[in-house]
Amino acid sequence: MRRYIPLILVAGILNACGRGDDAAPAPESAITQIPVVQEAAAADIVEAQSFLGLPLIRQMDFPSRAQLESNLIAARAELDANPASADALIWLG
Repeated sequence: MRRYIPLILVAGILNACGRGDDAAPAPESAITQIPVVQEAAAADIVEAQSFLGLPLIRQMDFPSRAQLESNLIAARAELDANPASADALIWLG
């Protein structure tokens, strides 16, 4: 009889862990307070999924190639003007 006690305990624990569907849903007020976009547009990239099952969307705009190239030209000009400047060297990358 004693050898069945650990088996019964493990079965009870596994049974308790598997009851995710029976859990009470979160109140609506808690869900609306979370600053997550509810619906993903077609052009948006869904990065991950939250614990509430909502999509987490990248909300960052990346600079255009022309803007990056103009930054590179400005960094080269700054380094040419001040070759000993560590900041100019770092910005040139």
